Amino acid sequence: MSKSSVHPARPHPRATSTKLRPTSWTIGLAAAVAILLAAGLIWLSQRAATPPAPVLADGRTRGAPDAPVVIEEWADFQCPACRLFALGPTRQVIDQRIASGQVRLIFHNFAFLGPESETAAVAAECAGEQGRFWEYHDKLYLEQAGENRGAFNRANLERFAAEVGLDGQAFAACLDDSQRLAAVREERRAGQAQGINSTPTLIINGQVVRGVPRPDQLAQLIDQAAAQAGAGAPQ
Repeated sequence: MSKSSVHPARPHPRATSTKLRPTSWTIGLAAAVAILLAAGLIWLSQRAATPPAPVLADGRTRGAPDAPVVIEEWADFQCPACRLFALGPTRQVIDQRIASGQVRLIFHNFAFLGPESETAAVAAECAGEQGRFWEYHDKLYLEQAGENRGAFNRANLERFAAEVGLDGQAFAACLDDSQRLAAVREERRAGQAQGINSTPTLIINGQVVRGVPRPDQLAQLIDQAAAQAGAGAPQ
């Protein structure tokens, strides 16, 4: 964006030849300054009283910590239906409800479709270490190309990291950490213990929803959960 230059106002031709009456001018200026100072103090006090906007992305979570509706998403990066939920029409519903403070979304790995599901999940976790989980999450779904066909091989995962602006050396070291893979597998077992057996599975304030709901269905489910939680519809 180009910077606009500001030029001092040029005096009216008659202003240099017209004598100003000091008393009237001084009183008027003082009054104007007093009004501006009062307005400034009011603005500052209101700004100080207004809490900062909630962080909308924190690790694998998006949305305000005190949102009345919590959606837990169990997903596999190789799952086409998960891609539809993440990037399709329901994405707009989720984004709108997160922005309004009504929804908090928590992502869980359920990497069960093969080795590339696991490596993609590990890579997303490594991106999260650099504060870019959601950018990498979207990139993985955009690059999805069938199950275990090489779309999520090591070279591609490192290329994706570069394209979303990650530190390549730190990312590569993270991929090599065997504990990351162990954690992804443990999370899958934890999901299975909760009855998760397909993706995507959504848990909306405790209500289990399997598959991808239509945008209007998702909005209705969110509104119902909010009403049960004692919160109204988003403004």
